[in-house]
Order: sequence, then C-alpha cells, then structure tokens
Amino acid sequence: MKRCLTVILCVLLLAAGAALPSAASVPEVVDSGGLFTAEELSALRAAVHEAAAATGCGFSVVTYRSTGAYDSYIGEQYLREYGLSDTDDLVLLIITEENDQYYYDLYLYGKGSRRITQAEANAVLDAGSVYGPIKSGRVLDGASSFLSLAAAEYNNRTYERSPYLKALPAALLIALVIGVAACILVKVSYSTKRRSVDYPLDHFAKLELTGQSDQFTGSFVTQRVISHESGRTGGGHGHGSGGSRHGGGSGHAGGR
Repeated sequence: MKRCLTVILCVLLLAAGAALPSAASVPEVVDSGGLFTAEELSALRAAVHEAAAATGCGFSVVTYRSTGAYDSYIGEQYLREYGLSDTDDLVLLIITEENDQYYYDLYLYGKGSRRITQAEANAVLDAGSVYGPIKSGRVLDGASSFLSLAAAEYNNRTYERSPYLKALPAALLIALVIGVAACILVKVSYSTKRRSVDYPLDHFAKLELTGQSDQFTGSFVTQRVISHESGRTGGGHGHGSGGSRHGGGSGHAGGR
C-alpha cells in the first residue's frame, strides 16, 4: 500500500513539474513593435497577470511592426520562439502596426481553444471597448479590455468539446458493430462444425450385390451303437449327421 501511494505521489509531482516550465515560459508582454511606454508596459503586464491568475491559463500580448503586406507575425512563430506547443494552455493576442494602421489577431491553444468558443472569440474581438481603441491607436486601452473580456469568457463554463470527445459516439458505434459481427461469425462457425453430415449416397453412389456365400466355422459327428439280438439273421444300420451342409457322419451296424 505504501509503495502504491509513493508511486502515485511521484507521478503527481512529475506532472506538476512538467506543467510549471510551460507556464513560466509564457512571456506576459512582448513589445516587438515598440508601441508602449515603460509605464504602459508595466500596466499591461499587470493586466495580463490578473487574467492569468483568474483563469489558470497563460495569457500573452505581442506587438509587431510590419514593413508590408507580406511581413507578418503569427501564433506558430510565437510558439516556436518560446518552446511551446499547440497543446499548451494559452490565450495569445498579437497586435500589428503597419503604416499607422493597427490590426489584431487572437490565437487560442490548449484549454483556451475549448474554454473560449468561436462565437465567444468573435464577440470579444468585435467588442466596442476592444475594436475602437486599438484601431484608433489607443492600444493599451484596447488590449486591457480584451484581457478582461477574454478572462470572463474563459470562466463562463461554456466549453468547446474536445475533438476526441466529438469522435467518441462514432467510435462507440463502430466498436459495437464490429463486436456484434464478431459474435455472429463465431456462432455461425461453431454451429457449422457441430452439424451432422448428411451425404446423399443414393445420388452420388451405387451399390450392386454380385455374390453371396455362407461359411460355417465348425462341424461334429455323432455315433450310435446298435445292439443285435440273438437268433436274428438280419442286421440294421443307422446314421447321424452334424449341423453342416457340406459334411456329415454315418454309422454302420453289422454286415450286409
């Protein structure tokens, strides 16, 4: 019992240890575009930290200054740069400035993609407190409002079903069909092996009797002595036979 508890505790500690580096490696704010002052950066980091603490999910805001239509920064680049994967729990907002125009994109990973549905994400991005400030250059106000709204949607207990759970009903149905088919095949196979063979000899074989004989395995002979009375001039004889067709016995009495 103690050994089992020790193993369980070790597994839990390893799982917790594996999760901590991922959460710690998520930067709160990456101002590559140089859109914030030092004071604004401090305020935005506080807002990111508050959203992460309220949800237990990683939040990050990235800014990028683009030089043209073909110059962009996307979520996959962010994951590669910071050693993350699309299974890590993350809500990522990327704000891009191009020729004094501001654009923003939302990336959801891990639990973030399930706890914030597509409809909820669109509602957050289109909210007046997010769209208006960012598009007008008041990026700090728009990003702060985004963090507050995204955290609220994350915690509203509306879940996007996992793709594995979506496929579960179909998988169960397929497994049920396969199981029933296997049972039927086994039953049919077993019944076939136990069935008696009924071969129609009168259709596929012909028997013609061409000879007959009887054989007896033994025979015996009996003898009887006939006594002669005195003074008689005649004689007699007798015979007996055994139970065989092919042989028999005879007895002779006196002369003739």
